[in-house]
Amino acid sequence: MAIHTLEWHEQLASEGDPYGQYRMGLRYLKGDGVPQDVEKARDLLKSAAAQGDKGAAEELAKLPPAKVQASEFSIQSAQFGTVNKVVDVTEQVVKLLEARPEGFAINGAALHSDPAPGKPKRLTVHYAFQGKTNVLVLSAGKKLNYSLMAETASK
Repeated sequence: MAIHTLEWHEQLASEGDPYGQYRMGLRYLKGDGVPQDVEKARDLLKSAAAQGDKGAAEELAKLPPAKVQASEFSIQSAQFGTVNKVVDVTEQVVKLLEARPEGFAINGAALHSDPAPGKPKRLTVHYAFQGKTNVLVLSAGKKLNYSLMAETASK
């Protein structure tokens, strides 16, 4: 009895074989014999790439960034200002990210505070993501969003 290629790829992938993971990743990416599922494809390609599969690494690099959920983050604190003058804006940062998960521009108007008018300011955010504590420092004028926070945490 001949085994179908799809079944063979599924079996290899389930056994942790990088070739099988790569092939199944491509199948999920394109919907080839399985329902299209970019996140499942990403997981399989990541596993294969971690084991040294260059094709999987190349496909993974072509994918858009993974979508992150607001529930994956916990903002612990946020301070806005200069070296000498800072204010706690934690509550406002949480509200802004809840209202605009795609992000917001960092400035005194958005944060409802300007501790040092006319001076260059920065926002320092302490947060947890996927069980890890992180710190992100951005200059006024930059945009803060969950994708940037996830990207910073992965470095």
